[in-house]
Amino acid sequence: DIAQQTQVLAKFHKFLFKVFIDLENNNSLKSLNTLVHGDAKLDNFMFKKCKGEEDTFTSMLIDWQGCGFDLVSNDLMWCLYGFIKNLPETGDMIHGFVEYSLGTYWEELRQVLQTFGDKFSDFNLPDDLVAAVDLLKQGFTFEFMKNALIRPVLSLRNRKSLLKWWKKVKKGHLTTPPPPESEIFKSENYSSFIYLFFKIGTEVNVFAHLGSALFAHMKEDIFNDKKASDSEDEDTSEDDSASDCETDSITIVNGEPQTKNDAIEDMSEIVDNIIDNAFTIIESKAPKTVTSMYGKVYKLKT
Repeated sequence: DIAQQTQVLAKFHKFLFKVFIDLENNNSLKSLNTLVHGDAKLDNFMFKKCKGEEDTFTSMLIDWQGCGFDLVSNDLMWCLYGFIKNLPETGDMIHGFVEYSLGTYWEELRQVLQTFGDKFSDFNLPDDLVAAVDLLKQGFTFEFMKNALIRPVLSLRNRKSLLKWWKKVKKGHLTTPPPPESEIFKSENYSSFIYLFFKIGTEVNVFAHLGSALFAHMKEDIFNDKKASDSEDEDTSEDDSASDCETDSITIVNGEPQTKNDAIEDMSEIVDNIIDNAFTIIESKAPKTVTSMYGKVYKLKT
């Protein structure tokens, strides 16, 4: 059940994109970009017990067709979730496991770099373990927002149908069924992928970091509103006489009166239509391509 998580996101929705942009522009976070597997779930790991040693294994990561250049946090999220979902405990034990695992990963990475004569500072990475773990967690938050919030919105096939349904719900028609998933997303199973990312994000404690970032933006917004309100109060006496004479402007369109809000809604619908048509044109003209694991792009015949 992800109801609690979605309620948090709904409550702070106006700040979500601000948090995402902050993370996207975070230069320290960009230092985590590297070659990633792209599907580092446990099913893609092969383990072999070391001969003569107890509880010591070597491992191999297979199935690299989805590899790319991304934050290492993406692979770490998928890998950790494979272990977390099999743990008998929840809550603090899982959070402790995540902290321990990220710390262990960072120290192992330090050893690998030293083998090649390098150090963290050569790649603009933090040497301090606490700072490193916090940076990896920021990466978790960014990957969650990118894959569970941003990409689903950008890949909507029929935004208008979804928006019409949502407007009915907002007006109180709570029993109105949502449009079929096949009409909204390019894949009928896309919502299952989003749900899985919510589960992964919850287990690796994404919402603790995301909640703090959202709350910080909310406080900043409230503080800015208070300053603006104080500034407006100083000018109230000068504007009283003018404001008393102001009324909502009404224009006549096609012989019918139209308020400012009506005009805004009409313009919003026109913009939606333009965007929908633009996406349709782009998708119809864009060549179908596939990129190999070696970076070569092949154009598919249609």
